[in-house]
Parts: sequence; structure tokens; C-alpha cells
Amino acid sequence: MKIRLLTFIIGLGIITLTSCTNGDLLGIGMGPDDDRVSVKTDTFLIKANTIKVDSMYAKTPNAALGEIYDPLYGMLKADYLCEFYCPEDFRFARTPIDGKIDSIEFCLYYTSWTGDSLVALQAEIFQVTSPLERHYYSNINPEDYSNMQISLGRQTYTAYDTSISDSIRALSSTDENYYDPHVRIRMPLELGQKIYDASINDRPVFASQEAFNEFFPGLYVTTTYGSGNILNVYRSAMHIYYQTEYVTEDSEGNDSTYIDKGVTIFNVTKEVIQLNRFQNSQLDQLLKPDDEYTYLKSSAGVFTQLEIPMTEITPKIEGRRVNNFALTLRALPSEEWEYALDPPATVLLIPKDSVDNFFENNKSIDNITTYYASYISPTTTSSSSTISDSDRCTYQFSNLSNLLNYQLQYALDENLILYVIPVEIETFYDYYTGSTYKATHGTKMSGAALRKSTENLEIEIITSQF
Repeated sequence: MKIRLLTFIIGLGIITLTSCTNGDLLGIGMGPDDDRVSVKTDTFLIKANTIKVDSMYAKTPNAALGEIYDPLYGMLKADYLCEFYCPEDFRFARTPIDGKIDSIEFCLYYTSWTGDSLVALQAEIFQVTSPLERHYYSNINPEDYSNMQISLGRQTYTAYDTSISDSIRALSSTDENYYDPHVRIRMPLELGQKIYDASINDRPVFASQEAFNEFFPGLYVTTTYGSGNILNVYRSAMHIYYQTEYVTEDSEGNDSTYIDKGVTIFNVTKEVIQLNRFQNSQLDQLLKPDDEYTYLKSSAGVFTQLEIPMTEITPKIEGRRVNNFALTLRALPSEEWEYALDPPATVLLIPKDSVDNFFENNKSIDNITTYYASYISPTTTSSSSTISDSDRCTYQFSNLSNLLNYQLQYALDENLILYVIPVEIETFYDYYTGSTYKATHGTKMSGAALRKSTENLEIEIITSQF
């Protein structure tokens, strides 16, 4: 009995194997002829090269400040112009003693930096004299808007402030003595007094944001000395300090007068204009013909361009539907010299002709024509799965089938040109629609070399047809 059962199982296995290996057809003999599905895998080779980026759409609340040189990725200098938000019909919350302010300063707060934390740089601020325009591309010329003869202050700094003790650095953000890394630049006292006097004597100045911008158009923030570090700035603000007095009465009716410190803060917010400028130079090494690597460098700098051979793909898969098209971009680990750049944390894959429209209109990543992937570093760990050595130092796009199906349906019979762009991702959640993802150009300096050998640019496209 056992022998008969074993013989039946082996025979059934032979029949199954024979059916599944007969051509590309799956499910033969398991349903009507009209329901048969043909699954096919085709292999193609994509092209990759490095392109220079003169500017990028840089509307973002983040900024960068400083200058740094990398032996491979060249020089980057970053600075910015900004307006300050003023609430409509603004007034100082408290009245300074005798109507006099004590001081005014500009503060920029940063989360991190790239480069040598102890190298000294000098930040300097200049008066903006012409209204800023909503032109958010990073190739602006600050001298078109600023009077470089009117310096409103300067300050030498290092990214790591050695005057701050380790115990203070260890405090959490909920502690009143929490240290938020920043650079303070003292500004002329007369400017702060002018702003206060206008708040009580010239009310039209604060009637609207436009009126305040005419009164005080903003600042150009740059470095005028030093190189070797770039700060990643997340907030900029102008602080006006003064003393106030208030009177209290005790239970017996006796008055007591107290002196207190006050501060009024004008922030750079999303409601006003901030123009980021990035100047890249010495990119020749990245742009010369290279059979081994293509490069990414942010901010701006260079992108990687991919060419998908649709003129080869279309005839082979015509009439079929793309089920899977995975793409893995393999990068070299970071260089070994001191202060070597890290690879971009996230990259966006987008058709070349969609770039401007996508960023200017703040579109969401749709997983149809736009996709993003995060860098899997050599030290990445995962609690849910094991990451193999071959998966490290990669950007993995698991399935781009929607992109090819869209191209086959709507595009002309021409090759598809895609850009790989370093970006920063912001997630928005809605109870009904779930998570959506927005991308802005990366302002943090980074660089990566992507392998372009045949085995790294060979793609497999899996298609099906009833």
C-alpha cells in the first residue's frame, strides 16, 4: 500500500513538472484556454552618466551655511537670504523701560554639520535692500538684492562650541538649560530701536507682511572667512532684547516694583521668502567620461541620469503588461579620508521632463512616475529581515512596473530619461488617505559614486499576458 502511494506521488510530481516547464505558459491544463497566462522575463541594459546641475528649486525651511572642499566632490559654498515673519498689526507684548531696547542679534540654529567641527569660520550678515522675489532656484546672485557695503554684524564660530560643557549638552529639550547649537551675531542697537519705535509710532509698518518687508526687507547670511565646514541650519531668527518693569501689591497694599527681561523674536518661517544659494566648483573629476562610476552630489552639484531603452523594450513586450521591474543602484562605501562625505540618505527617481513641475508644485511621490529609495549603509541592521552583504551600499527600488506601464500607455516610442536626485522626505498622514510623501532637494552636503558596470546596470522586466 505504501509503495503504491509513493508511486502515485512521484508520478503526480512528474506530470506537474512537465506542465510547468512547457514554454512560458503557467497553468496549462488548469483552466479554459482563454484563461491561460503567459509570463515572460526579458533582460535589458540601461545607460548611466553624470550630469552637471547649475541650480535646483530650493524652497525649503532648511538652509546651509559655510564652505567645504572634498578631494573627489570638489568645493561647495552655501549661504542664504531671508525675510522675517511679522504678524498682522504686530505689537511688542511688553513695554521696554523708557521705551529703550538693550540689544538685537541674529541667531541661526543648526542640527548638524559636515566637515571639521573645530575649524573657525566667520559668519557675516548684510542688509537686504531690494524686495526678495519668489524665485527659489539656488543660482541667485545675493548682490542683486543686498548692499554689500552695509554689514550688520559678524561673528567667528566653530560648529562644536567648546565653551559648552558635556553636562549641558546632555540635557533634554524639555530642560530650561537645554543647549540648542547656534551662532549669535550682534546687530546695531539702532536697528532694534528703529523697529520698536515703528511699532508704537508708525502702525502702517506692521499692518501687513508686505508693509513690514518694505520697512525691513531682510538679511543676506554668508561666510566671509574660513573653509572646512557647512552647518545644516533649521531655523533663523532675529531677537530684540529689553528690560521691563512690573508692579505687584502685597496683602497689606504695599507696592513692589520688579525688573524683568523681555525678548521679541522675528522668525524666518514658511510664510516668508528664504532663498538658498549653492555654489559648486571643481567638478571636473566627476564630469569626465567614466566607464566605472556615475556620481551624485548635493546640494545641487551633479545628478545621475539613467536611460531606459524603451525603443528596445517596447517591441519585445508589446501587448503584454509589466508585472515587475526592480532596480538596484549600487554605491561605493564612503571614501576613507578625513571628513569624507556620506552618501545621500534618500534619492528620488523621476523622469527628466517632470523635475521642475514636481518640485515647484510640491507634488507627492505617487509610485507611478516618481519613486524614492533610502540608502542601505554597510552598518544597516533590520529586525525584520537579514540584509545580505550584496544588498549593502545600495538604493533599492523594488518594483517600477507602474512607471513602465505608464510609459507604454502614454509616452512616445522613445527612450525614457530618468534622474536620480538626492532629496529629503517629509511624511504627511491623513486618517482617510493614509501616508503621503513629499520631497525637497537635499540641502545637506553629500556624495556617492554609483557603479555602472554591466552586471549593475542590467535589468530584468517580467511581463504577463492572458
